[in-house]
Amino acid sequence: LDNIEAYASIPNPVIIAGEQGTGKDTMANMIYMNGPDSENPLVIIDAEYMNKTKWMKLLEDDDSFFTMDNITIYIKNLHAINLECQMLLENYFTNTYVHKRNKFIFSYLSDYGDFLEDSTILPFLQNKLVSFHIVLPNLSERSEDISSLSSLFIGESITKHGKQILGLNPKALELLEEFNWTYNIDQLKRVIAECIVLTDNYSISDETVKTVLETEKTKSKQLFGT
Repeated sequence: LDNIEAYASIPNPVIIAGEQGTGKDTMANMIYMNGPDSENPLVIIDAEYMNKTKWMKLLEDDDSFFTMDNITIYIKNLHAINLECQMLLENYFTNTYVHKRNKFIFSYLSDYGDFLEDSTILPFLQNKLVSFHIVLPNLSERSEDISSLSSLFIGESITKHGKQILGLNPKALELLEEFNWTYNIDQLKRVIAECIVLTDNYSISDETVKTVLETEKTKSKQLFGT
């Protein structure tokens, strides 16, 4: 967060990497909001919903936003782009210099092994387009942030649920800090919301947190068999 203004102010593309739920979209939006083109459109392309036909249409149409100037284009889930479409994008960037006219932000799942091993577009973006790389840590690696994040999520949720909750008791916070967060910030936000629903006091108890986290562990076992 301290470096967002620096990354936003430069014309170079920015690549954001992180596990699921680490806040890549939030980071991209903050770079856009702090950039010189924040009053111009932000265009978001989710590569998971793209195929060759869609990419070709986007790159070849005369009225495509790729022909515009001074906008921010955020291409998320780079890991979902197959090698053929990666080459299409690389050729387009090379031949049009679209990245010189607009601010580009990219993101991908950092634990997507095949993409990291086989990708051609990632080294292209880093070396040819001189993109700056931001790696977001997972929540379990920054447990010291859980207290402030929890306070933020409690503040967001209490109005929605009509509760008067001031925070977590110390043991409840300790349980959150020791938990292995598979889905990172997104998961923490959901856990806090569920704890608020189950709480009728002024603070969230460790018993409530323990109950909700046990459910999270059960769901994780069902999904991953661990």
